[in-house]
Amino acid sequence: MNEAEPAEYCRRKGLYPEQLARWCRACETANDWDREANRRLKSEQKADRKRIRRLERELHRKEKALAEAAALMVLRKKSRGDLGGARGRMISAPDRRRAVELIEEARKSGARLEPACRELGITARTYQRWTRDG
Repeated sequence: MNEAEPAEYCRRKGLYPEQLARWCRACETANDWDREANRRLKSEQKADRKRIRRLERELHRKEKALAEAAALMVLRKKSRGDLGGARGRMISAPDRRRAVELIEEARKSGARLEPACRELGITARTYQRWTRDG
């Protein structure tokens, strides 16, 4: 619009030219506000996604730890606990088989090998020998 057209428009609509100028400035800055709001929203969403991933990793880690603790408790209750002892002590074949079964069950439930073997009083290396030899 040239200079005469806004004045004519304002007279027809009953507006002041200052009102029209304010309205134009508001429209021009509205898009800037929208871009800034989108930028802020995207950064907040990115931060939220990062936080969610961190919390999910922490939850997964805690679930694994809880499963391992439960498996070790079950192993402790099921075992006789007399497999350990002096180094080189002879352990009967049925006791070995039972220990291997218990450790395998505990591992399927989420326990790691070392803590499961420690619960029975044997080393992980002993367990490996027993499973290798059959």
